[in-house]
Amino acid sequence: MEQDTGHGFSFTAREKAQWASLFKLAEDVVRLSPWSWCRGDTCFGIRPKGEREPYFAVFFGGVPSEAHIVRYVKGWRALYDFVSNVQSPSKASPSWMLEIPMLEFSLLPEPMIFPFERKFHSALGLWPVDMSACMPVFRSVQPGFHPWFPLGKELDTLKTLVYQTYGMMLRLEDPASPFRNQTPGKVWVLSQGQDGKWSESFVPTRPFTDDGVEVRLKAQSLEKLKAMPLIPMTMQISLQFLPIFSHFIPVAPDGAPIPFKRFAECRPLVNYLLIAANAKNGEVACAEMLHADQGVAAMWGKVPELVFSLFDRLGGCPGTIEVMGDRLGNLFHSLEVYLPFKLVLRERLERLDAVIQHLQRRLMEQAERAGNRGKDETK
Repeated sequence: MEQDTGHGFSFTAREKAQWASLFKLAEDVVRLSPWSWCRGDTCFGIRPKGEREPYFAVFFGGVPSEAHIVRYVKGWRALYDFVSNVQSPSKASPSWMLEIPMLEFSLLPEPMIFPFERKFHSALGLWPVDMSACMPVFRSVQPGFHPWFPLGKELDTLKTLVYQTYGMMLRLEDPASPFRNQTPGKVWVLSQGQDGKWSESFVPTRPFTDDGVEVRLKAQSLEKLKAMPLIPMTMQISLQFLPIFSHFIPVAPDGAPIPFKRFAECRPLVNYLLIAANAKNGEVACAEMLHADQGVAAMWGKVPELVFSLFDRLGGCPGTIEVMGDRLGNLFHSLEVYLPFKLVLRERLERLDAVIQHLQRRLMEQAERAGNRGKDETK
């Protein structure tokens, strides 16, 4: 039986009970205020029954009026990528946080909460009325998609993670806790067996290396690439994250309440833009929208053929190519084997930045107009 909340959503009794239970667990953790004494390098693993690898709890925050976040990073590879980006922020891409699978439990100030989250939590009726305080928010991050609601198994997993976090925080208050004496190169991991019982131990961290971009070109494309002349021009090329939804939240006809399950399953894609422009006059030579719903690596795997298609349309390869970021730099280093262009790695691509800002404004204006049309059609 679904219950209409009067806020545009409807919930089953089980869904409301699940969320109420999660909020209660969150309150227990908040009372312990772990953000006030957990260091930035505080990390432990939790492997619920049925999971192959642990989720790693990482804490951020401390000042009462600011965001307080526990990120449950999923798996060893994700932990390596997460720590690498935190330790080298200058090398991290603007969208790196969206490219690592994780679940989140946060206390956020109102400006950091998405409008659809405010509407959803108001419908649940579990938020305090005073929005001047930080509000509890729960998110699921899947690579290629915007942060969204945890749903189904994710919601059950998040409840387990928050519950075990509460237990760990209680134990950390004890100076004799083994977790207080962490061993370098090892992480304290709680593991649940198939019988439901929990065990714990220090587990060695797994070594990883940074992912490169595998350059794959069709044989025909490769032969044409080798024969291309150099064009005396400088081209700026970038693969940029665009902070806009790729499709719109469904609107029920006649204002009928939307079942939460249907709404939550409409997780919006993250948009990336492969763009190339003349560094002298800003003329755009390529603007291709890409998505990472099949994985970030798969998206990057499309870039070499798209770059080749650009060169083919230009009738040759630009003599100088300027890029930003190690990943794109490594990709073009691979292409240097076939073409003697000059590659320049820059911290900023000012000409391209201006073009992208203009495109973002246009796209957001179009999205707003389309959203308004959708609302009009349901009146």
